[in-house]
Amino acid sequence: MKKIVLVLSLIFVFTASEVLSQQNISITYKEKRVMTDFYKKNLDNYPPAVKNKFLKEFEGINKRLLITGNKSVYSDYVVGQTEFSEKVPDKQDGSTTRETVQVVVTTTTKYYKDIVNNNLLTKKNVNSQDYVIKESLNDQKWEFTDEVKKINELTCKKAVCKDVKGRAITAWYTEDLALNNGPAKYGGLPGLIVYLESYSWIYEMQELKKSSSGEEIELPSTKDAITMEEFKAKFNPRNKPQKTTTTTKQLRQF
Repeated sequence: MKKIVLVLSLIFVFTASEVLSQQNISITYKEKRVMTDFYKKNLDNYPPAVKNKFLKEFEGINKRLLITGNKSVYSDYVVGQTEFSEKVPDKQDGSTTRETVQVVVTTTTKYYKDIVNNNLLTKKNVNSQDYVIKESLNDQKWEFTDEVKKINELTCKKAVCKDVKGRAITAWYTEDLALNNGPAKYGGLPGLIVYLESYSWIYEMQELKKSSSGEEIELPSTKDAITMEEFKAKFNPRNKPQKTTTTTKQLRQF
C-alpha cells in the first residue's frame, strides 16, 4: 500500500483546536467503487461510456476533502456529460445506416459539512439542475472496538456501524490527527478517518497537507433544500409512471 504523504511543517500530532483555528487542511482520498455481484452480472449491459466510468471507479479516483475551520467540503465523483455514437440499421429501407447520439446523464456531487449548525448538505447537480439535500451531520451510530493497527505508520482504531439497509461499514481512524472528519458524508469519530469500507465504496487516505492560503468554503443555500427521501422519490424510476410499451430493463446504481 502506498504510504500516506504528510506535507506539514508542524508537529505531526495536533490538537483539534490547533488544527481548526490555524490551518486550512487538504486531504486526498482514493475512492474506489466495490465490484459487487450486481456489477459482475450487469456491467456489460450498460452503455460503453457508463461502463468505462465504472471501470475507472473500480480502479480508484482521487478525491479531495478541504477543511477550513468549522466547515468542510468533499468533492465526490464527477460524471461529465458524455456523448457516444453508434450505427443502427435504417428502418426505412434496411440498406443504410444512420448515426444516433446518446447522452449519459450529467451528475456531480459535493458533500458540505457545517459543524456550527450540525448540517450535512449534499449538493447534486443533475443535468444542470442543482439540488441541495439537507441532513443531520454525522448521523452514523458508530460502535467502538478494541482493535488497533498501523496504517502507513499511523496508529488507527476500528469503529463500525450500519448503513440504512443494515449493511456493515468499517472505519479506521487515527487520534494522531484530531479531526472528526472523513471522506464523503462520514465523520463523527475521535480522529480523522484514514480508511473506510462500505458495501459500495472504499476510501483510502493518500495525502494530507496545508491547503492554499485564502481558500474559503461557501456553503450552499438551504432555502430550497429537500430531504434525501424527497430526492430519491424524484429520481428513482420505480416512483415514476411506467409505460406499458417499454421492455427495457432499468439498471440501478448503488
